[in-house]
Amino acid sequence: MSRYCGKRVLAPMFSAAEQWRQLGLVEDKSVFAEDPLWQLDHFEALDRYFVTQLDSGEGNFFEKLEAQLEQAVPGVKQLAAEMLWVMLLCPSNISAAKKREGISEIWNWSGLPFPGQSRLLEDETLLGAGSAGVSYNVNRRLELAYFIRVMLAFKQLASAERERLLSDGWEMAKWLEQIPENESRQFRNMFLYLLFPDDFERIFGGTDRREVVKAFTGRTMQQVKKLKAIEIDRIFLETRNKYAREFDDDDIDDHRLCRIATPGGRNDCGCRPRGSRSPHTGSCGCAGLHDSR
Repeated sequence: MSRYCGKRVLAPMFSAAEQWRQLGLVEDKSVFAEDPLWQLDHFEALDRYFVTQLDSGEGNFFEKLEAQLEQAVPGVKQLAAEMLWVMLLCPSNISAAKKREGISEIWNWSGLPFPGQSRLLEDETLLGAGSAGVSYNVNRRLELAYFIRVMLAFKQLASAERERLLSDGWEMAKWLEQIPENESRQFRNMFLYLLFPDDFERIFGGTDRREVVKAFTGRTMQQVKKLKAIEIDRIFLETRNKYAREFDDDDIDDHRLCRIATPGGRNDCGCRPRGSRSPHTGSCGCAGLHDSR
């Protein structure tokens, strides 16, 4: 299953994601505090202050975001901090300390104490499930804008429709297709993985996803590039289920398959591993989540 991540223990991350799902997505409450935060009017404010006024000028992500949210009420700033927390749950190539630093910086703009002792901010929770790649950090403002658009649309739905989407990952994936930039945003893949880890893979970068599909389907890259994100998701699930049955082992995902394929030689993806039991060093899509990259 996709919850498998070698020696990494992802249970704290999934527990945190479940808490966010219930408190933030279902009950409109804060994940870190007592007050309600994940509510429609706050997302409308984020859309007004941030999404419609994306700043591509000088300054880093935090400097520009602080200036954009200067007129926002404290709750909107706290919500932005919690959204960054969600965005940083999956990446494994950012340290837990660095994640906490960014989250606390945004929260502190509200003028209220940061709940730094929360177990949701512990190293085990922020360990990460896979590399997000350089572009995820470079384009963080675009990823956040996408997340805000998703939540703005989601919170406008009737409660019954929200419950339906939260109970079916494939329906959620289809619903996301209406959101601008859905096909190109890495957070789309993280969002689905956090909510439905038994259906979606911990492969987040678009290039990595296409390389893995090419390796295991025999399609040309030109053919793979024509696939929609949800079509790639289904290929991942079918591939994982096929090999899980073949190896009689549920603890398997597309990354492990590359090492299982031909131990000691070239894997199906064309890269050469260091050894029969070691992560390989090639540049294929599956390399995207190995710590050795």
